[in-house]
Amino acid sequence: MLLANDERIWAYHRYDDKQTILVVCNFSQNTVTCDLPELKDSEREPLIKNYVDDQGTTLRPYEAKVYIYEN
Repeated sequence: MLLANDERIWAYHRYDDKQTILVVCNFSQNTVTCDLPELKDSEREPLIKNYVDDQGTTLRPYEAKVYIYEN
């Protein structure tokens, strides 16, 4: 698991030889900043998200995002 020391954020990768899936979830009632390099890429759009807009490294309360990208 990525960011294992942060109790608010659950983030992990699943990958094969061609693609990577990144799942990032904020399981708190607070807005938090998630320091993952993958979220700093402004051209990367979430595949699935539960908020209409994407705020990059900022995760709002109970926000979840799934990204898929080529390796």
